[in-house]
Amino acid sequence: MKKDNPTYKNTLLCTAIALTAMGSTTLPVYANPDTSDAVILAQAATADLCRRVINPPEGLVIRANPSTSAQRVGGVGRGETVTLTTSPATTSKDGAGRTWVQISAPNAGWISNGIGGPGFLVYCGPTPPPPPPPSRCRRVINPPEGLVIKRDPSRTSATVGGLALYQRFTITTNPATTSRDSEGRTWVQIEAPTAGWVSNGLGGQSNIGVCP
Repeated sequence: MKKDNPTYKNTLLCTAIALTAMGSTTLPVYANPDTSDAVILAQAATADLCRRVINPPEGLVIRANPSTSAQRVGGVGRGETVTLTTSPATTSKDGAGRTWVQISAPNAGWISNGIGGPGFLVYCGPTPPPPPPPSRCRRVINPPEGLVIKRDPSRTSATVGGLALYQRFTITTNPATTSRDSEGRTWVQIEAPTAGWVSNGLGGQSNIGVCP
């Protein structure tokens, strides 16, 4: 196309206008997901180190070392918060049986968490939920023919049921309630699918495994 052609000149003009418009457009800024994740993790870590003083009424003395005779370096009132140095807390027990907890704020040092009892510190946030109870689910992993359920922990006791290989069942307690017979065989008490006792073997290989 010749440069003095009107069509060529119009094409150049349109291109220049389009480039100018693009140059003035503000492009969206996207947050770095890695940075956001790092902030969230850092906040969670900080929150996990926070504790609130609930006792005694007069508050706690911050000591340079974990001892009542150590230099006083600060104090924290009842209802105020402290920051642990680690989670779980770094602790030390003195000769009187008093547990000391190391903190980094409001002053670096050690505070007493009492002698026995529930202690002087609680989580800053809502009370954490209790851990789930240990699972009482078990399954048969040996022998290939499965296990018989006995009324009592003995080979000569009445059979009240059976379990196939890899079948799941429920023990009565965790840790399991066990009994060893005169032959050295360990029996485990179960409550389902039928209440009774199953053999966990005569030494060596176990017949019972934890449910996956």
